[in-house]
Amino acid sequence: MKDPRSLLPLVSRTMSPILWRMNLVLERESAISAEDLESSGQQLVSAAGYLWWQFYEAHHCVLPATLRDAGIGLLTRSDKMRRRAATKEDALFYSEVRDVLAQILGTIESGDYAEQLARIRATKGSP
Repeated sequence: MKDPRSLLPLVSRTMSPILWRMNLVLERESAISAEDLESSGQQLVSAAGYLWWQFYEAHHCVLPATLRDAGIGLLTRSDKMRRRAATKEDALFYSEVRDVLAQILGTIESGDYAEQLARIRATKGSP
């Protein structure tokens, strides 16, 4: 069984370009669009699929599941936006998803995620 901590750099390399593109969308002066949400949502779902089996073998599917759920949330919102005009709430939703993902990436890159994971596994007697 793989140690999930050894997979964290892969998560970082996978998430960084997605967050970079999300930042570009948020920095644009034009309104956020359904296509923006759909594109980011598809990227997140794809990233989750890419990471899923590696983390499954390591008995730690939390990160891929989080990416998948964030992607599905963006895809669902995108679908709703196609039937109406974009709102400030849509931009806020997109921004909040991006902020949460950035926070997760930050804890991975700082080493805090690996540290907490090791602590949890030691407490529970997990490998």
